[in-house]
Amino acid sequence: MSTAIHAGHRVRKSVQPYMKLNEQQRLREEDPYTNIYTRLPGSRLVVNRSRFELDVNRREEKSIYLNPEDAWGLDVYKKPVPEQVMNKTHQRYHQFYRNIIDVIEYIKNEQGLVMILDIHSYNHRRKGPAAPPADPELNPDINIGTDDMNRDLWDPVIDSMKYNFKRFEYSGKKYNVKENLKFRGGHFPHSLHHYFNNKVCVISIEFKKEFMDEWTGEPYPEKIKANLNLLQETVPVIKEQSQKVLKNLY
Repeated sequence: MSTAIHAGHRVRKSVQPYMKLNEQQRLREEDPYTNIYTRLPGSRLVVNRSRFELDVNRREEKSIYLNPEDAWGLDVYKKPVPEQVMNKTHQRYHQFYRNIIDVIEYIKNEQGLVMILDIHSYNHRRKGPAAPPADPELNPDINIGTDDMNRDLWDPVIDSMKYNFKRFEYSGKKYNVKENLKFRGGHFPHSLHHYFNNKVCVISIEFKKEFMDEWTGEPYPEKIKANLNLLQETVPVIKEQSQKVLKNLY
C-alpha cells in the first residue's frame, strides 16, 4: 500500500474565510506531486485536503495549525476559527483513521501483514529561491523514517530498501539516502504501529524537493519520473523481503 497524505491542496469553503495564507504559501509547505509516487502495485491512498486545514500526520490536538509554532512560524489564520468549524475538521480526522484502519484490517486478514510506503517531500531552499540550498549532508535526497517500529523485525525490508535506493542513479549521480536524519516519521505511522503491532510496517519516505521548484511549484517531470521508477523497482524487493518477515510472525 502507498500513501500521500500531504499531497492535498484543497481547503473547504467554511474554512477559507479564516485563512490568512494564500495558495502559494500553502503549496510551499504541502507535498505536491507526491500523489504520482503512489502509482505502485497495491492499494493507494491520496489525501486531497491541505494539511493547513487538517494534518492527519499529527496527533488530533495538533492536527489544526492554530499557532505559528505549529506551522514553521507561519500565521495560518487571520481570525479565530469558530468552534463548529473546528469540530467538523476533527470529525474528518476521526473519519480518516476509521477508514484507513478498516482498509488495513481487510488487507491484513487477506495477506497476513501490510507494508505501507508513506510518501512525503521536504523543502531544502528555505532561505529563498536565489539562496544556496541547504547542506546536502544534512538534507539527503531521500530520508527514510523508521522511528517507532520494530526495527529488528523489519531489518530485511528496510536494509534491502536502502540498498536499492542507494544503487539507483539519476543523471549519473547516485542518491544520497539516510535513515531518521531529517525526519523520523509522524503520527500516521506511529498510530498504525501502535494499533496493529507487528502486523503493519509503515515506512516514511521523504524526497527532497529537487523534483520541483519549491518556491514556484513548477514540477520537473523527468526527476518525478525517475523517483517513481525508483519506487517501482523497489516494490518487488520489499515484497520479497516482507515474505521472510511473514514467516517469522506466523
